Amino acid sequence: MDKKRFLIKNLIISLTVFLVYWVTSVFFYGTSTRSDRNETAMLADNIVMRLDDGNEDISTFCLATKDSEFMHITFYDVGISSPTYDNHETGLPVDPDFNSERNVVTMKNDKALKSDAFVIYRECKKRTLVVRVAKAVSTGYVVAKNLALYGSIVVFLLCAAAYVGSYFQFKRSLIPLKQQILKLQEITQANPSGEYRDDISYLAFILRDSRHKLVKQLEETRISNQKLDFILDSFSQGLVVLDGNYKVVMINEAALNIFNFEREDVQGRHFDTLSTPPNITSNFSMVIQMNKGIDFVEKIDGRYYQCVINPIQYQWAKSIVKEDKSGASLLMVDITEDYNSSKMKKEFFANASHELKSPLTTTIGYLQLIENGTISDEEEVNNAINKCVANSSRMNKIISDMLTLSSLERESLRPVEEVDVYSLTESVVDALRFQAEEKGISIEQTGESFGFKINAEDFDRLIKNIVENAIKYNKENGSVTISFSRSDRTIVIKDTGIGIASENQARIFERFFRVDKARSRKNGGTGLGLAIVKHICNYYDITLELESQLDVGTTFRITFPE
Repeated sequence: MDKKRFLIKNLIISLTVFLVYWVTSVFFYGTSTRSDRNETAMLADNIVMRLDDGNEDISTFCLATKDSEFMHITFYDVGISSPTYDNHETGLPVDPDFNSERNVVTMKNDKALKSDAFVIYRECKKRTLVVRVAKAVSTGYVVAKNLALYGSIVVFLLCAAAYVGSYFQFKRSLIPLKQQILKLQEITQANPSGEYRDDISYLAFILRDSRHKLVKQLEETRISNQKLDFILDSFSQGLVVLDGNYKVVMINEAALNIFNFEREDVQGRHFDTLSTPPNITSNFSMVIQMNKGIDFVEKIDGRYYQCVINPIQYQWAKSIVKEDKSGASLLMVDITEDYNSSKMKKEFFANASHELKSPLTTTIGYLQLIENGTISDEEEVNNAINKCVANSSRMNKIISDMLTLSSLERESLRPVEEVDVYSLTESVVDALRFQAEEKGISIEQTGESFGFKINAEDFDRLIKNIVENAIKYNKENGSVTISFSRSDRTIVIKDTGIGIASENQARIFERFFRVDKARSRKNGGTGLGLAIVKHICNYYDITLELESQLDVGTTFRITFPE
């Protein structure tokens, strides 16, 4: 409501109150007046009726009238101006307007009653008398008259005062509201549009413009927060931000996944109450206390993370209790692959050195014996040369497998072609058939072929390493079954060999890992065959599954993608 409407409304209310009071007082005043008039007329009628009906003495009659002190009764003989009898002995002459005022009640000041009174003249029919009856006005009449006159004036003045007071109160009550709204306008930097007629309209327009500006700013803030959340959640690195009170201010999706948290269970909570590694919690506390960054590696659920905790100097990250304590941020980078790769490289070089050292030492030893003449017998020399050739071939095979692994690890683009997996597998089996026949092992191929785009050499290595192991680690007179399924796009290679213990099954694809090292060397294995198989499968998104049981056999299931 604006000022104009407020004033009109209050004016209407004030006038309504005044009019209600005035009508009510006038009604009671009129009622009191009619009552007194009627009572005066009835008294005069009663006196005339009694005088006409009887022979009562006038003086006796007047003295017997009730409330005589409030009644002024005078009798006149017709034609005589002085009263025949006056109950107050005033000698009141006949009013010159007697004829015109006969039978009409009028208001006059009565000296005998010393007050205003209602006066009426009545003429007796059987007696030549005129009766003048004056009855003093009642208290109710006086009260009603005063209320109607003076009360109306008082009520009018009170309504006017209330109207003026409410206006100034209205103006005064707007001052703090106006101050706050103007401050809101300064915050939102909203420029009021349009001309403002008065205070309420002015404030309403400011509120409207400020609200629109504030809604726009909130929407921009919401979008900015969404953008920030999107950016933070897009990081593969985990990010956690604490304030100086150790409460979580910010955490991204990667960090939630690392710690297995739900966002609603973490946001705003004290970091010490969360189930986090003790090392991270203690390092967070150290950074916040010492205001100095720290860098360390933490293992969580089998994965390694490079953790960097740095202090934050912004005001929003300050502690509520101690202003000198700032917050800190934790950045977690998953280095599992690099860590494992580094570890594998160390193990690889150690194993490679060991694998190459043994045949190389043996070869050098035999050559030195031949050179020094220690071995001079032709048969012994030939035997030594054969062993040197065998060890050299072993070293050559190890180096060749290492180069193959290195080539696969580079993940460079390799030429591929559509191959018939059945025919190509058959070629590999034909090359290994002599080796199988030496142990009395039968190899059988069944099923329907299908095509797959792959480098032919890679496919040859994939099948050859698995089938060769199935022959090497098979029992005498055992069997190898190779089944093809066009619908499932699978090759299943099953042998009746010695099997692999469950505790070793997860490691057989590691480089240079052997279940039985002596037997593997005896069979000419390098320990790199299944590592090559695993790398080829990863390169072409081929799924490789292993099932094995000691003294029962091993099954490899190779599933090719569409």
